[in-house]
Amino acid sequence: MLPSDFHCVFFEGYPQWNTTGVTVAGTTGISGGTMTLLNEPHGLFIDPATDLLYIADRENHRIQQYQFLTNDTSIINTVAGTSQVSGCALNLLNYPTAVSVDKQQNLYIADASNNRILYWPQGATDGVTVVGYERQYCKHKYLNEKDRRYHCLNSSECISVMELCNFNRDCPLGDDEYLACLWLNKTTLSYIGYFICMNDDVSFFRPSQLTQHSTCSQREDLIFWDLIDQSSNEIKVHFTTIHFTEYPSNRKLIEYTSTSFQPSVKQILNKDIEKYDAYLIWYCNDGILVYHSTAKQKCLCSPQYYGDRCQYQSQRLFITIRTRKIGAFEDNLRFKLFLFLIDDQNHNTIYSYDSIKYQCIEEQFVYLLYDRRPKLESINYSLRIDAYNLNIKTQEIRYYSSWYHSIQFQFLPIQRLVIDITIPVKTSDKYHINCGKHGQSYQYMNNLDKFYCRCHEGWSGKWCQYQHQHCQCSPDSLCIGITQYNQSICVCPLNKLGSKCYIPDQTCQLNTCKNNGICIPDNKKDLPDTFQCLCTETYHGNRCEFSKTTVQIFFSNINIELPSSMLIHFIINDYINPKVPERVTLFKKLYLNQTIDNSIITIYHQINYRIVYVQYKYDYYLIILIDENYNAPQNITTELLPNYRCLSIHELFNSTILSYEWLKRVKYYQQPCHNQLVKCFYDERQMCLCTKDHQTDCFEFDHNATYDCQGYNYCLNEGKCFQNHLTCPTQSICVCKDCYFGTMCQLTTVGHVLSLGSIIGYHIQSRLSLTKQSLIVKLSIALTVCIFSTGMILNILSIITFNQKAIPEIGCGFYLLLSSIISLITISIFTIKFWFLLFTQMSLITSPTYLQVSCRLIEFLLKFLPPMVDWLNACVAVERTVTVTFGVSFNRQKSKRAAKYVTLIVVLMTIVSSIHDPINRRLIDDKQEERHWCTVTYQDVPWLNWMNSSLNVFHFIVPFCINVISALTIIIITAKNRSTSQTRLTYLQHLKHQFHQHQHLLISPSILTILALPRLIISIVSGCMKSQRQIWLFFAGYFVSFIPPMTTFLIFVVPSKIYRNEFKAVLKYYYRHFLRE
Repeated sequence: MLPSDFHCVFFEGYPQWNTTGVTVAGTTGISGGTMTLLNEPHGLFIDPATDLLYIADRENHRIQQYQFLTNDTSIINTVAGTSQVSGCALNLLNYPTAVSVDKQQNLYIADASNNRILYWPQGATDGVTVVGYERQYCKHKYLNEKDRRYHCLNSSECISVMELCNFNRDCPLGDDEYLACLWLNKTTLSYIGYFICMNDDVSFFRPSQLTQHSTCSQREDLIFWDLIDQSSNEIKVHFTTIHFTEYPSNRKLIEYTSTSFQPSVKQILNKDIEKYDAYLIWYCNDGILVYHSTAKQKCLCSPQYYGDRCQYQSQRLFITIRTRKIGAFEDNLRFKLFLFLIDDQNHNTIYSYDSIKYQCIEEQFVYLLYDRRPKLESINYSLRIDAYNLNIKTQEIRYYSSWYHSIQFQFLPIQRLVIDITIPVKTSDKYHINCGKHGQSYQYMNNLDKFYCRCHEGWSGKWCQYQHQHCQCSPDSLCIGITQYNQSICVCPLNKLGSKCYIPDQTCQLNTCKNNGICIPDNKKDLPDTFQCLCTETYHGNRCEFSKTTVQIFFSNINIELPSSMLIHFIINDYINPKVPERVTLFKKLYLNQTIDNSIITIYHQINYRIVYVQYKYDYYLIILIDENYNAPQNITTELLPNYRCLSIHELFNSTILSYEWLKRVKYYQQPCHNQLVKCFYDERQMCLCTKDHQTDCFEFDHNATYDCQGYNYCLNEGKCFQNHLTCPTQSICVCKDCYFGTMCQLTTVGHVLSLGSIIGYHIQSRLSLTKQSLIVKLSIALTVCIFSTGMILNILSIITFNQKAIPEIGCGFYLLLSSIISLITISIFTIKFWFLLFTQMSLITSPTYLQVSCRLIEFLLKFLPPMVDWLNACVAVERTVTVTFGVSFNRQKSKRAAKYVTLIVVLMTIVSSIHDPINRRLIDDKQEERHWCTVTYQDVPWLNWMNSSLNVFHFIVPFCINVISALTIIIITAKNRSTSQTRLTYLQHLKHQFHQHQHLLISPSILTILALPRLIISIVSGCMKSQRQIWLFFAGYFVSFIPPMTTFLIFVVPSKIYRNEFKAVLKYYYRHFLRE
């Protein structure tokens, strides 16, 4: 008997012998993983020939063997599995539940959680899977036939467990007899239709007798009993929507689409299965028997074997590899992995290689042969795996990352490696080791202390120092190296085949995918001419032949800001087959180029739902509730209304009820539904709905779901990661917190680093003409043209005025001339920046060089040129103050020389104070959104961030203060001098007169300051632009800040009588010159 809860095994004799059992294995009530302890034993077998006891130690994932020497002494061995280590490899078990032993001491183990039967030879370190290939495949295909769970080898057929070991070949290759039941190869019985036991007994095995009762003396028939799905007779009452009022209640809002789904049925013709001669199958061992003209028969061996009868194994490395991605932020990428058998001393010496395509979780098998037989013992071999991504649309091939695995026990002729590869979101980092001019060093993803030099095409060697012959790969492929026999290794694009990628793949030549789906060749080694269809958002199916169901949500009648993202919770509840409601959550990220002007959001899905909630920030809104008596519609239109917001229990109950324990509190959940305005509410573990008769029905709902992509959250700046599948995601999305945006929340709208791209970038729609762009883009174009044309005219007039011979003779004129020139350059660069941004976001400019120049140089110029103009204008004010102070003793020559030195200081000061910007500026290529962003990285460095903000304030406040102090000094000194020479007026009267005469000296800098003030306030007070839909303040502040560079003429020429006269003289000169022409 096996009482699992007591973790021991004891035998209970017949009542006439003894009524008390004796513990022979384990310790009562104590579980553990040591040799003397058991943990929930589930199956045992006593070998009558040796009296050995075998126990399936389920929770320890092992098979224990007990040899009893005396009543108190026994020898315990673990004959299969590893204690407390589970797995799917052939040397590991996963919750074994039964064991049986044949006459040769070979074990047959029911490895329950791995859904297989293992044949474990005596003394072996691993087993062979003989039954249980892809049990889930059979369960999915024959859901209602619980015993049809054996998947035939190399076939799509599944047969019943009752058809195993009955001397009748029910599988095409007969593996249900001679592979599943190896003892049948030696038996002489032939009872077709009955289970043949190991000792040649006949078991009258029938479906009606499927119980866990053995009819074989060695219990081998129970090995297959575990394959049968077990049913439960427990009856449960579950949540149902049959008693609720439907929403939306107006049936006119629901549009049914009558689509008749005609499943495609393939007629399988019964073909005569060739009866193979057992001798011919055995003759070539693992090869294929062929006939030759000079001999009766020959053996065609696979590369793994050699010899005249394929009787010898080649020395090789056998690899079981399983891959998965931890994120899918780019839909257009497919991965291809290359496996290289390399020299551990030189990672670029390749002895053998093979390639596989990325298949999530699915195990793939690869073997790499050693270059000679026997292999060289002087070489320390290892394995390198390189991953390359292939772009579906552009066919571009790029290196992604690499992994390194050492090979233990080099002396063994055949080694096995079981590898799990996790493809990260980010590529491998470059290493600091120098690989010369023809290579780049990269770190391994699984070993950061190791690196290898990835050589440029045409170069090889440990340090990429050897130049080899021209690569033999096709022009559109990627040559990644050569073997030691100078054979090129090529990465083919998706539409090419062959070792050199010259063979066109014809799989996708026909109209394989419907409705604008993209065909992707998926030629597997065992399934050629296969393909996948990458469907658009609105279609699904193997060929994108089916339309997805849609949910349209209106936001017009609710006073909330249209969100940039939301969660849509679909509740699945089947009234025919009731169970606990399941929740499927979809994430909807809204972009500005979607149809949001009418506040309509469309959701495409394939979910057979009954209830739909929208989660907006921390609020839930019920948007759909369908009675289970009706079929769910194909398309539905609903509206998000305030009275359908689900209330929290903290809004419904007083503090006394809220303080109760959950079970006690639930008694009061009928009260809220007496209020007809309450449609739904929720607590910390449930979501509740009010029925038609004002009762309450609830179901479990996890409000604390974490969105971190299973612990691999690559979203930056505390963004939340959401993916559409737990283990095999095909889409990953980052939900950004306020002030951040971008595919991975890598961009910011913090005021002090705010740029034109972060303000209007998302409003520019790719591949659309200017006439079809949004309103804010058209307004930006108009403002830019206006600023450019006005600024060019006014600054040219200023340059003409201040370039007269008399004016630059003093420092003031020199400052104004230089200020006008810099203002003209600033306006021009701003215009170039705008059009460059517009064409880049419209995908008209894609050159990396141009993008880098625009990002680093243009932004740098716009960083220091405007403050330079402010400082030069402040120098003009200082020069005027000095002129008034010294009066007739003012030296013009010294003023002109000093102006040159001061100008140099101003230029150096503004450049040095802005030099951190190009150093910390990066160009980000957002491939998912197909956009390029120029951003800075110092917003996360506190001291650099503080320094940048301080410099912005310094360049703003100090020139303004200099202008104001200079203006007041001029007024005071002039009034004092006038009061001394003109005594008929008092000092205060002179002061008042001077204020009126020189008021432009105070008004002009004040106006410039007011124009520049919004951008400073935005960067300091507002913090950041939290929404792309509320940009008008930032939009106005950015454009207004470029008005001061175009106002030099209005501020300095128009108010000054001297400069006005000079300007008029220039106009007359050019007018007369024009008339003479």
